[in-house]
Amino acid sequence: MKKVTIRDIAAATGTSIATVSRALQGKPGVSEELRERLKEVAARLNYVPRPTVKPGSIMMLVFPSHYLREGSHVFGRGVEVLYDRAAEAKMLVMTQTDHDAEVEACKKILKEQDVSVLIYFCGVPRDEIVEVATKQGTEVIVIHRQVDNPYISTFISDDYYGGQLVAEHFLATGRRKAIYLVPEDTKGRYSARERFAGFSDRMLQAGAEVQMVTMPKAPLEERIRYVQKQGGDFNAVFAYSDLQAREFAEGAALVGLRIPEEVSLVGYNNSNHVGVTTPELSSVYWPIDKLCHMVMDHVERYVAGRYDVFPIQVSVRPRLIIRGSSDLSLCVSKTS
Repeated sequence: MKKVTIRDIAAATGTSIATVSRALQGKPGVSEELRERLKEVAARLNYVPRPTVKPGSIMMLVFPSHYLREGSHVFGRGVEVLYDRAAEAKMLVMTQTDHDAEVEACKKILKEQDVSVLIYFCGVPRDEIVEVATKQGTEVIVIHRQVDNPYISTFISDDYYGGQLVAEHFLATGRRKAIYLVPEDTKGRYSARERFAGFSDRMLQAGAEVQMVTMPKAPLEERIRYVQKQGGDFNAVFAYSDLQAREFAEGAALVGLRIPEEVSLVGYNNSNHVGVTTPELSSVYWPIDKLCHMVMDHVERYVAGRYDVFPIQVSVRPRLIIRGSSDLSLCVSKTS
């Protein structure tokens, strides 16, 4: 059963979250009549106040250690925010090296320490961790993963909207035969599916052509030949990530395919790959740093006792940055 929060009480009474919070905490600024009504509704909804966060309690951050490795530029934006904000908040930081070991370490800390918030960055906690955290009164937050669990808060980027942005750009520039390029081992990911869904829905709605093409593991020129064979006479490529877009651009040069004259190319993430190709890659900016700031802002408000609205679901819209790989005018202006 989903936990009742002050958000539910506010919705049931037509009042604001701030008003409900002040009323239930006995703070001034709320009439006695309204305070009593809100208390009655809270009791009827079986609302259980959250335990007060004790001074010195721990906020624990877990993320896969490979996001710290050189080259993980996109995830590095989020990791940097979380590390800096975690240090300011005196948060215990635990990196994941082995999943089984991580589970046991998390359970041990949750049982032995006063952990107020557990944050997972680009990973999903196992059910046994969620069970222990719930029993201990620990809030669980997951960043960049969609989780179907009423006890977990999620902060994600709207990848469906990101795909729509790319489709709108292609349609506006007359590119109506497009492919979505994705690695074979990635096409099943939630983010890959959402990006393609947004992209294909908008393209098909406009009567344009679109198909998904998986990039095989083979020498670069052979991969591009395969994409050409599968994609037919396409004139636009939307790549799952900037890495795939960069590989396509490098392979296109080997087979004499001109970008953007013959094929417009857009990547995703706005990572350090965008400036490596010529022309520079258009890319959807993945707002992982903004998501991480929002998480830490929310946690700090919660720890300060100003909010009691866990669990929540937050989605942030990305934005498209257009460069020479999909806009010939930008390409020409740079070289003229």
